[in-house]
Order: sequence, then structure tokens, then C-alpha cells
Amino acid sequence: MLHLPQSTTASERVAISLVQGNNAFLRCLDEMKICDALPDEQELMACLDWNKLVPAFYTAVIQNKLLEDYFSSEFLLELKTYYRSSVLHSMQLEGVFRSMVPLLQKENIDIILFKGIVLAQLVYPTPTLRPMLDIDLLVEPNNVDKARQILVRAGCTPMYETESRHTMGHWRHIPPLVYRDIPIEIHQRLLLPHETMYPGMEEMAEKVIAIDILGSRFRTLSPEYHLFYLVYHLQKHALQGYIKLIWLLDIRLFLEKYQSALHTEELEYLTSGSKDIYHSFAAVQNILNCKLIKIPEDYPVKEIDKAGSLFLTRCNNKRLAEPKIKSFHVIRKRNTFKGKFLFIFGRLFPNTAYVRSIFHVRYKILTPFYYPVLYSKYLRKLIYTYRSKTIRHPEQEPME
Repeated sequence: MLHLPQSTTASERVAISLVQGNNAFLRCLDEMKICDALPDEQELMACLDWNKLVPAFYTAVIQNKLLEDYFSSEFLLELKTYYRSSVLHSMQLEGVFRSMVPLLQKENIDIILFKGIVLAQLVYPTPTLRPMLDIDLLVEPNNVDKARQILVRAGCTPMYETESRHTMGHWRHIPPLVYRDIPIEIHQRLLLPHETMYPGMEEMAEKVIAIDILGSRFRTLSPEYHLFYLVYHLQKHALQGYIKLIWLLDIRLFLEKYQSALHTEELEYLTSGSKDIYHSFAAVQNILNCKLIKIPEDYPVKEIDKAGSLFLTRCNNKRLAEPKIKSFHVIRKRNTFKGKFLFIFGRLFPNTAYVRSIFHVRYKILTPFYYPVLYSKYLRKLIYTYRSKTIRHPEQEPME
């Protein structure tokens, strides 16, 4: 049985019930209405907006006819306005996808689609219910530069420049490319190089299936590996300080579509390399009241409850001010002193093009004067990160 953390607000309870399914959603609202404890509408809107759930919430309200008896006409109008803007953004994103992605296919660039665009088109009743900020593409590392050049020639512009050749390749994706205000992220990997407890990139790339999206044939991860990545993505961001509840809705709807095709033994294998991911799978299973993996009856539930609490206390922006310096993790995982030195050198002395792009320097001659600004930014983050580590709340302890 799911026990919500004591700190869960009324708005968060409504949002969590929404991702659990229509019955849970109706039961939650009815109980609140009977107790005259419906959440403040502006607080609810802020919670739904943060968790990317406004379109799904508005659709559920309309379909279940939960109108003036539950909410004010002003709130319903605000929901409707937001929903319409979401429709327009979805159409704009689809247009960019149709314009840009086939260009890569024509040049024989192997693409694996994952996450947002796949979920929106194949899992949700309508794509509008799955708000997306960008388009994620997984490309083989040796084709990343070629793919970038193709998109730049087609009119895409980099959001910022590559930092350094010494740091390139250590992150999941290259600097996003923007076309008609829609970012396109070319991923060279799904997992970081030091995350050796998880399946390797080559293994994941081999487990693909063919899908039809927006009139074209593409590849995506197999259901087991895609589900693994969705839970991994949720866990990764929870440990960084926040989640979006839409990611839990992704998982529930993904399961509803692919449950009969999932191979339990493969999911067991994927969760066997890390206790964190095992506990995350178990926690998601508990939150959504679904079946993912088999949990032994005598298994200690403390860690599972901790993972579930971690997720449900991160569904707001209160902990965004908990920065982590990812470079430290990369440095620790570099095997040689030379590798560590080159990475540090690349971070401390990035390309001038990178400095100009992140600070929007208009004149090249002024670029050297912005390096001290960059270093002060690094220093402030270092100090803030140190302070945040010394003031840690009990529920913020990482999973073991």
C-alpha cells in the first residue's frame, strides 16, 4: 500500500492520483470535496505546470465532467487556455520533427528515437497530452558530427558551442541545436561512461524495434530497455533533486501498451546490476500499483519505501537549489592521470566560441574578459554545493 510522505501537499496528492489512473484520480477528488479540502487552485495550477500535467489534468476534468462542482470557472478557463497553447506547441514540434529528422535518414544516419516523441505518438491517447521541450535522438558516436553538420546546414543553430575537445564525449548529448524555437538533442549515449553497473550502450542499441512515427519508419529501444531507461531517468533526476510526475505517467501508460510484450526475465536481468535501480523499479511498482518485477515476500521494504519517498518528495521545484558538480564524477572515473588532467584543462580553458555563446558576447575582442566571469560562476557553484551538502535533511539521503 502506498503511503504518501507527510510533506505532500493537497495539490501534489491530486497530481499523484492523476498519474495513478482515473479511478484513483476520481477517488482523491471526491474525498477532498467531501472533506471540503480541495487544493487552492493557483497552487494546484503551479503544481500541475511544474509536473507537465496540465493537458492530462484538463482532459481528465472534461471527460469526467468535473466542472463547476469542483472548480471555479476562472480556473477551468485557465486550464483551457494552457491546453490550447499545448496543442499549438505540439503541432510546432511535430513540424520540426518532420522537417529535420528525415534529413538524417536520407544521409544514412542511424537514429534511435526514445522518450518524449515515442511516448507522445505511441503511448498517449493524443500527443498533446505529453508536453515536450525538445526532440531526443540517439546517434552512434562516430556519426554525431555528421548529424550535427546536416542539421546546421538545414538551418538549425547551436544553443551554445562545444566546450572543449577534451571534455567532448563525456556527456550524454552535444549542445542542443534549435530550429524554430524547438531544441533537438543529439545523444551520443544514454548512460554515462562510468555507470558500469547498468547495461552498456552497445547492448542497449542492439535491443531495438521498428516503429512508425509521423509517417516514417524509425527505430526505438525494445520495450524492456525503454522501460529500464524511463525508470533510470526518473531515478537520476530524483537524486539530482527533482522529478516531473509526467515521467510516472509515461511509465504507467507505457506499461498499459506493452505489458503483454514485456519479458519479465529480461527486466529482472536489467535490474540485477544495481540496488538503486532495483529499488526504483520496486518503488514505481508500488506508486503505480502495477507489476514490473518480482519482489520476494521477505525482502526488506525499507529501501523501497525510501526510493518511493524520494520520488514523491521531489515532484516540486523546492529542491532545485541542490546543485551537483558532475565534473567531479567524471574526474574520479578517468583511469589515468593524463585523462584527468586533460578533462580538467578542457573545463578550465574552454574554447572562446563556447565562452562567447554562453555569455552572448557580441565582439570577439571582449571574449578574454569573460573568462573571470566564468571562473566566478564555477566558484559560486562550488561554494553553494559545499554548503548544500552540510545542510542535508533526513529525507535527502541518497539511496544505498
